[in-house]
Amino acid sequence: ALLTGVGFEAVELTSFEAPLPPGSVVVEGRIARLFQDPRPELRAQVSSVPLATLVEVAKSFTDRLPTGFEGEGTLAGELEMAGGLASLTGNLRVTDAAFEEQETRAALRLSDFSVAVKGETASLGPVRVKLGEESDLGVSFQWDRGRRTSKVHLEAQALPLRSLLEWV
Repeated sequence: ALLTGVGFEAVELTSFEAPLPPGSVVVEGRIARLFQDPRPELRAQVSSVPLATLVEVAKSFTDRLPTGFEGEGTLAGELEMAGGLASLTGNLRVTDAAFEEQETRAALRLSDFSVAVKGETASLGPVRVKLGEESDLGVSFQWDRGRRTSKVHLEAQALPLRSLLEWV
């Protein structure tokens, strides 16, 4: 349902559900001052959203993902925003994730991991990445949009370079 305030200065989104079988994204909240410096107050509940769907959506926004790139697994969690993008907070959980490039048959299997967002910063992991039968890589990321910085931590023992280069 979508409700508008007097003079269209506010839009109230009582509930919007985007079905992404077998999961969904439900968004609730309000956007004040819609036409002059919008101020969203929104909550999103992400439930069992397939990574395969997110990969397909991402392909429409970038040419960095080859057409044969596929994903599986699920995304779940909650996000909230009370103001601009800098107010975004929440936690997401990725489970049973795997990615494969159909042309090369290169495959990644990921341990379950979390993504935390707090304002201008976000973190991912730690996550264990299987790059084949004998290749195991530990990865974690931290971003700071305000400072325009990111940190990547990689950890591996005897990682065959060939396994890693398939994905670079």
